Amino acid sequence: MSEHRIIKYLGAIAVFIFFVNFYTFSRFTVDDAFITWRYGRNLIEYGIWGYNPILLDLTQAYTNPLYAVISIAPAYLGIDTVLFFKILSIIIVAFFLFQFADRLHNRLIGLSSIAFLFASPSLTIHLMSGLETFAYVAFLGLSFIGLERCEYKRAALYILLAVLCRPEAWLWTVLLPLAILTIEIYRGRASNLTSPKRNLTIMNFFSSRCALVAIVPGIFLSVMLLFHKIHFGYFLPNTFYVKSVSSAGLNPVTFVMLATLGLLPLVVAVIAGKKLMPAVILIYFLPVIYNYSSSDLQMNFNWRFAFQVFAPVYIYTAYVAASDVRKFRLIDLDIPSKQHTIHVNTCLTLLLGFISAIYTLQTNRASELVHLANYYPRALDSHAALGHLLDRLKSQPIDNTFLLGDAGMAAFHSRWVALDNVGLGSALVAHNGVTHEILDEYSPQYVFLHANPDTGVWQRFGYQQILSWMERKEFSFICDIFWKQDYSLRYFARVPNPQIQKLCLKSREANYIGDRSYFWTQAARFPWFYWRE
Repeated sequence: MSEHRIIKYLGAIAVFIFFVNFYTFSRFTVDDAFITWRYGRNLIEYGIWGYNPILLDLTQAYTNPLYAVISIAPAYLGIDTVLFFKILSIIIVAFFLFQFADRLHNRLIGLSSIAFLFASPSLTIHLMSGLETFAYVAFLGLSFIGLERCEYKRAALYILLAVLCRPEAWLWTVLLPLAILTIEIYRGRASNLTSPKRNLTIMNFFSSRCALVAIVPGIFLSVMLLFHKIHFGYFLPNTFYVKSVSSAGLNPVTFVMLATLGLLPLVVAVIAGKKLMPAVILIYFLPVIYNYSSSDLQMNFNWRFAFQVFAPVYIYTAYVAASDVRKFRLIDLDIPSKQHTIHVNTCLTLLLGFISAIYTLQTNRASELVHLANYYPRALDSHAALGHLLDRLKSQPIDNTFLLGDAGMAAFHSRWVALDNVGLGSALVAHNGVTHEILDEYSPQYVFLHANPDTGVWQRFGYQQILSWMERKEFSFICDIFWKQDYSLRYFARVPNPQIQKLCLKSREANYIGDRSYFWTQAARFPWFYWRE
């Protein structure tokens, strides 16, 4: 069997696995995505750019300005927001594949290498979650390729898009000018320029469009942070103050895991003889990994933060594996010249496939995959159903404020003022904790606390203050809205609402079932059945 057939067969198998994963996991939409989407809806319906549809406690709860701005479109057009972002995800992946394939020396090798990445369940999960994760890794990976090819304008554009997706990319506003300057110096040396000519090349850089292109992401970031300070009162997103620093400090086990697993694809680039870009990538990711390892990563589903390291590095090395590699850096091969490039590219591609398999096995567990496949279908009968019910209750003479630590779906659908006791959606809570003064200011009509139906309310997120406040206000426990057998939203109120009580019963009927049994009840439905609010 020829090398080409081996790669084709392996690539075809990987593509088939991707479609199986897509069928299973594209129904997944994470609660945090609705936090960002709420901004577009609040702007269109209430004229307020904030987490809540009022000016009290204006908070920047999103870390992805690009997706926050895009969320204006479905709100303005009256399109189902979940469906809109599912389609957007498909458009982004198509755009990525086109841009990636257009720059390949050997398309069979490059696309097969990418197919191995797409075969991992992680890719579909993060692609279709509603968050910016895949967009960030795609833009970052394409920017690495742009720098490798000295396509500085294109690289700067992708860096800018990455900056608008994730705060980690802000580091590139400093790193990009340094990287371009270093590449230019390196090219001068590779061209055997004399010292005066090299100095002239450096001077030309500072007086050329390259320097201007390199600082564009930094200019955009400065304007964005200034807007945040003026509008919200803080330069940084609210999540920086809630979960950026873990009370336990640096976790060395997490650091080693993220560094070794996330940066493992760089081995392929080094073997292929690349030096400069692997060094630049390493300089960028080491502080990012340090930050991840010392932060409280509350939404690290399916090792999301490991994926944010691994995937862009893998995309770059997949491009390298498909480039015109003449020989292994570490192994001297005696192969006829006509077969040499094909043989080396094939070996690098197979090595990438092996690395992708290692990543997939390390970051995917069967129990979590089943849990993630069930996540949004369950939420439609709990969190989303609660939000829709509250929206209908707005016509009744009640205060339109409630408290709930899950800041996404219920708040988004309800159109109510929502106090997030975790603090993601409240700058007051993020900076002061949950206090009676804040609770009095919001004065929630209903309270929903995270709970285990068997053991009670979670003893986190200011629960003591909330319980004492509810005691003072004569709130009482009414019932549990079930998301899983061991996870509920415990409903408290001064006066019970019969419709919410009915929702408690319906949610128990729908969701009080084990993950495996539940999986088979909803797996027969096509995934797009769940591409809805």
